[in-house]
Amino acid sequence: MSYTPSRPIRFVALVLAASIPSLALLYAAVGGWAAIFSVVPIIILGSAFGKFAGTLSALAFVAVNTLLVRLDSSFATPGFAAFQFWVSQVLMVVIGVFVGRFGDSRRDLEDEITRREKVESSLRAALFEIKQLKGTMAI
Repeated sequence: MSYTPSRPIRFVALVLAASIPSLALLYAAVGGWAAIFSVVPIIILGSAFGKFAGTLSALAFVAVNTLLVRLDSSFATPGFAAFQFWVSQVLMVVIGVFVGRFGDSRRDLEDEITRREKVESSLRAALFEIKQLKGTMAI
């Protein structure tokens, strides 16, 4: 069974509370290249809550990364560096959408498996009853 948080708001708050300060510390240590680590909470939230959450968290981290890059004076974004930064941000949104969609598909498959297991158990019970009836009618 997959992990589905019982209190999603608390789970999201915990992930954001852990990742945003960590990301800020990484920006201080390595500069704008720390943006790649913001894909981790995007994957966590997208897989836990689906496509909408993956997309929303990716857009939120685009804003966080943009703010942190603007605050970091050592990371200038002229020309090609700016292009690389924005391409990576667009790719994070794409990753958020795809991971969220896979999370939705995983939950749909788990629901279908559960439904089929219930149908199988009721078919087995019906087959058992038929065999019992056959046994009583043979007398």
